[in-house]
Amino acid sequence: MSESFILINTFLGVTVGIVAVAWLVYDVFFRIKNRVSERINDAMRDRVERQQENSPIIKDMVRPISGGNKPLLRRVQDRIQTWLDQAATGMTVWQFAAVSIMISCLTGGASWLAFGLGWVLGIGTFLSLFLPAIVVYSRRNARSEQISTQLPDAFSAMSRGLRAGQGVPAVVQMIANDFPKPLSEEFNYFYEQQHLGVPPEVALRDMARRVNVMELRIFTIALIVHKRAGGNLAELLQQLSELVRKRVKMKRRIKSLTGEGRMQAAVLIAMPTIVVMIMSLIAPQYISVLLERHDILAGCVFSQLLGAFCIYRIVNFSY
Repeated sequence: MSESFILINTFLGVTVGIVAVAWLVYDVFFRIKNRVSERINDAMRDRVERQQENSPIIKDMVRPISGGNKPLLRRVQDRIQTWLDQAATGMTVWQFAAVSIMISCLTGGASWLAFGLGWVLGIGTFLSLFLPAIVVYSRRNARSEQISTQLPDAFSAMSRGLRAGQGVPAVVQMIANDFPKPLSEEFNYFYEQQHLGVPPEVALRDMARRVNVMELRIFTIALIVHKRAGGNLAELLQQLSELVRKRVKMKRRIKSLTGEGRMQAAVLIAMPTIVVMIMSLIAPQYISVLLERHDILAGCVFSQLLGAFCIYRIVNFSY
């Protein structure tokens, strides 16, 4: 057997052994805790489902988000279209797919012309296929972050307007005219939908679908409750404004606390690529040994992507 074959088998064996030991330790120390959590979740799930069945407001909010009895392909298309709408791309699913395929083909062709290697063509085509999705995901997160930052002032302004005697349509129009983008765009779209004859509850659910911000979904539920049952909407908006400010403050604090981990992740992810580029310039005969082994190179790329995903999940979490 060749030396490389022995090294690969040894690496796989050690990896499987580490995973097995970690799984055994996890099963021994956390098995009882997981069983208790599962029992509590099972007991609470039935109660929550009964409450949802008895609440028409929650059913109205859940209906456009759930897939229902739609085919799998249709549900995937709806989910992708929701992501595109949340990123404000103005694209349809098929336009996004066409752009992704076109960029993938162009990048793969450029890689093959630059290096003249078939495996470079394959890697370039595969990786660039996900480039538009990464751009949409980043834009979606950035837009949601901007809206979250603008919401406290918007809720406070709406609360003051309601206490001054203005109606809900008037304060919505005020936010659409006086606040910066992207929050003003969403409120203006909601305001124009009502002028075109769309029912307010339908327009509210559509705004909750377009914006990936939990506080705005709470705001839409509050407006639906106010429309059906009445109540002190000004006081609710003021309390919601204070809650959003606390959440934004907590988010910034978490971001500062995890800044070191994110910086270490960026360095660890970028270091192998930078080292390969430097070695290809100062010692091409040394790095050529790695470039000739396509299987090892593919394993390195896969390990880099897996490590980046794991680090991202560690430093980014919901709260």
